[in-house]
Amino acid sequence: MADGGQSELTPKVYPVSKTSKRPEIQAAVNTHLEKLKSQHPGKNEEDLTHHARDKVAATIARERLLAEKRKETDRAEDAEKRVRIDAKTGLPNSVAFREFAEREHDKVKRNPGTNKLLLAISDIDSFGRYNSTYDELEGDRALKVVAESMQGTVRTTDLVGRWGGEEFGIAMPYQVDSAGSLLPLNPNHPLERARVNVGKDTQEALPEQLTVSIGAAEFDPNETFEDCFKRASAAELAAKLFGKNRTFVAKKTDIAGELIFEDIANHKLYKGTMGEKSLAKIVDISANKSFRVVSQDNGKPALEEDLAA
Repeated sequence: MADGGQSELTPKVYPVSKTSKRPEIQAAVNTHLEKLKSQHPGKNEEDLTHHARDKVAATIARERLLAEKRKETDRAEDAEKRVRIDAKTGLPNSVAFREFAEREHDKVKRNPGTNKLLLAISDIDSFGRYNSTYDELEGDRALKVVAESMQGTVRTTDLVGRWGGEEFGIAMPYQVDSAGSLLPLNPNHPLERARVNVGKDTQEALPEQLTVSIGAAEFDPNETFEDCFKRASAAELAAKLFGKNRTFVAKKTDIAGELIFEDIANHKLYKGTMGEKSLAKIVDISANKSFRVVSQDNGKPALEEDLAA
């Protein structure tokens, strides 16, 4: 060893006491000491003991550093999760839901002949009255029951998210002519089963039964998320206006702003006309009646028969 140099057994300063009473630390020191004795026969045992303690202290310091880094990573992941997960239901929030839908929509645009995407909006019927009858905690519990019911009914490839308030979004990617195809629409469709199951599950779990109205629309490869969402929202509004607890699917026609709504369970068709922001008119095709969508004093939409039509 050169003068002023430092051998590999020169003690270093680490925060491990010579008289540590933690048995696991002392056991580690003893184990390392025996190893050093076999590797360096004839060396001073006190120097070897110091070196053993230094080794154990360095290992502890390294493990503490790694543990702190893991905690930082976990905290960052938790923060990211809180940004993307709805606290009341545990579902993806509107940000995460929209990102999923737009990723699936990109697949539709790349391969429109095979990949399809159905976007649905589900709204709890008369939820304001339910909250007024009970309390906010019961309302939160109802949101979770409805969320779990829908999530447990749709396919594993679908995503249910909380859009906001009592509204939920359901994004349903599928492929044409595959086993997972969502067409044709029928009473056994996952959306219709979700509607029915919400009624059953809430009747069992809550003070009173709740129902949902569902509106759906299929993504067009050339449209935006907002375009499809607007059609699905119009279908959901039509479902509410014609009795609630229904599943309506909106389809475009060749006329701009005109939609055909299909009531899946009741096999009825309605023709809707979109206004600047929302649904403006609806025609009950089977009854040959035309209605305007008007705003009531409480701000909620309602149907008013258009006798002049």
